Amino acid sequence: MPKTTETEVEDEHVQLSCTVKYLDTFISSVSAFRDEGKLMFRSDNVFTKVSDPANVGMCMSKIEGRALNSLEVHNTDELVAALNFERILDCLSGVSGTSDVEVTWPVVGGGTRMIRLDIIDEDLQFEINTINTDSVADMPDVDPLSHKSRIVVDGTKLKKTIKHADKMVSEDDKGIFFQTHDEQLQIITTDKTSGNFKRQFHNHDPSVEEEMDEHETSISIQYLKDIKNILAKGDAVTVHVKDDHPIRFDIDLDDAGDAQVVYVIAPRLKSE
Repeated sequence: MPKTTETEVEDEHVQLSCTVKYLDTFISSVSAFRDEGKLMFRSDNVFTKVSDPANVGMCMSKIEGRALNSLEVHNTDELVAALNFERILDCLSGVSGTSDVEVTWPVVGGGTRMIRLDIIDEDLQFEINTINTDSVADMPDVDPLSHKSRIVVDGTKLKKTIKHADKMVSEDDKGIFFQTHDEQLQIITTDKTSGNFKRQFHNHDPSVEEEMDEHETSISIQYLKDIKNILAKGDAVTVHVKDDHPIRFDIDLDDAGDAQVVYVIAPRLKSE
């Protein structure tokens, strides 16, 4: 019978608890752009930010407040772990999203630092090797731009729109156009060979301005396809649009905004 390596929790460590669903979405959101990245643990939230290798897309993701069952950072103010995102997602696959997961980092065994996932309801425990933080790209030192012209849409409908728009995008990917005017957002694709597609969203959220200026930006379909499943996690997705500027999607995973994902994707160049 194989002998398992005994592990111990380091003096400076973090322990948090949330549902598997929140943790899976938190990790999945950034894995759309990067295989590896850093997680920052503070006394009030868990946070990560990554950009894709081409620096076209950026994702910020956080869990805090009521989205957490508990969060305690011991003997320090802040901890940073570097992870292979796919390894975490592999371990969470097949586990009920409503189960609670308890996360502890770092635990050490045989000289290796690991992150421990305890799936409380199912009596499962995973200890996953982490990565040296020096070998992983730093979090981007930029904040996402916020545009005045914005609209709140349903995330599931936005995902379906991207899938429909992809039917009318040529192989060289001229992109999807996001246009705002008056009280609506139009999502358009057009190609001489494939044809045309259009979907309109009307503003029904009183928290944003009813009248929007006329703006248009074009985004690569490939980036939108990478994030469409995360967009569908939000009942409310706020879309920020400005002429030839990066588009921004704010995805609220709960009513309080305590679990949130923000994507920013640069526009396609006109020469493309």
